[in-house]
Amino acid sequence: MDLPAWNPGRILRPATAGAAAAVLLLAGCSPATAGDGTPSATSTTPPATTPPTTTTPAAAPLPADVRAALDALVAAGAVGAVADVRDGDRVSSGAAGIADRTSGAPATVDAPVRIASTTKAVVATVVVQLAEEGRFGLDDPVDAVLPGVLPPERGVTVRQLLDHTSGLPSSSALDGSTAQELTAAVAHRWSDEELVADALRRPWTAAPGTRFSYSNENYVVLGMLVRHVTGQDLPEVLRDRVFGPAGMTATEFPTTTAMPGDALRGYLFTGPDPAGGAVDTTVQEPSVWSAGAALVSTAGDVSRFFRALFSHRLVSPAGVAAMQEIGVEGYGLGLLAGGDACGAVPPELVFGQRGNGIGYRSISLSSPDGRRQTTLVWTGTATDPAADPLERPMNAVLVAGLASTCP
Repeated sequence: MDLPAWNPGRILRPATAGAAAAVLLLAGCSPATAGDGTPSATSTTPPATTPPTTTTPAAAPLPADVRAALDALVAAGAVGAVADVRDGDRVSSGAAGIADRTSGAPATVDAPVRIASTTKAVVATVVVQLAEEGRFGLDDPVDAVLPGVLPPERGVTVRQLLDHTSGLPSSSALDGSTAQELTAAVAHRWSDEELVADALRRPWTAAPGTRFSYSNENYVVLGMLVRHVTGQDLPEVLRDRVFGPAGMTATEFPTTTAMPGDALRGYLFTGPDPAGGAVDTTVQEPSVWSAGAALVSTAGDVSRFFRALFSHRLVSPAGVAAMQEIGVEGYGLGLLAGGDACGAVPPELVFGQRGNGIGYRSISLSSPDGRRQTTLVWTGTATDPAADPLERPMNAVLVAGLASTCP
């Protein structure tokens, strides 16, 4: 799920030409396990690039290596999976597995899913837009922009919410560790105010600005801030400022538990072995995730979002560069970074986000200009993201996708 500390790593270049690369993009572990391959903040400013074309032709079948890796992900236990790979004007996509264990209907490439914390990149984009419009500064205290929500004496800034250095603890909303506890948790309705108040009853994890500490409630507060500054509800803001301009026609910020009829159904493994059984987690109360992880989207729409963002159609080049400036944990302003699979030494950086939901997972990585992209969504998840048996086969799909777009 999206509660544990973020632990991104790197994609390692293939050892030999044509060999499969290894990727380490871990989440749910302690920051100490990130390893010495975590990109440093001193080498992350992307070079100036020519924005990619926005033309999106009909998708072709996935390259053979990507297709094989996607099938292997399902063979390892994923219920349904969709990959979307883009290289300039070339788009390929494919689905594997099934959408519904009851009907046995096959997964399809346009099936909606819950993308969990990939939501954070979308919300961060709106926050940067508003800052560029002069509504507030990224280094302004939150209490000066959104009075009465966080203790003013803490001095938390907007930027510290975006990059998870505020020290704000997580709420208890998703504290469960068993399938039964987690499915019960996503059935409970919360208001944003309740989530933040619950988090504030816990000890702060660090002084603001001193270290990375992942908390979904950072983005709950940002959602409240966006609503306060714009005077609009978040679904409307996201639709007008991101979904429409990026061409994300299948994306929504849900306000009910319902999912579209053609969605992939979510499944949570009841034990460490995917073959040992799973519970259906499709129906979820979006308020428990709020602005941190509530979006419903498709693999194609996620790719469209990151291409629009990184080609400067949503925020300015300076705004994108600021979002792509990562800290020691590999996290920027709503983005995470990893290493590319194209053989550079050291690896060039790719940027995107991932979501560890309950029954649903997503991850998307792009070259800094958005020209080369791989997006993967899948269903079938472990209760503990740090022990997810699908992590390695998921990584293999990402590596194959990025490698297929190498110059």
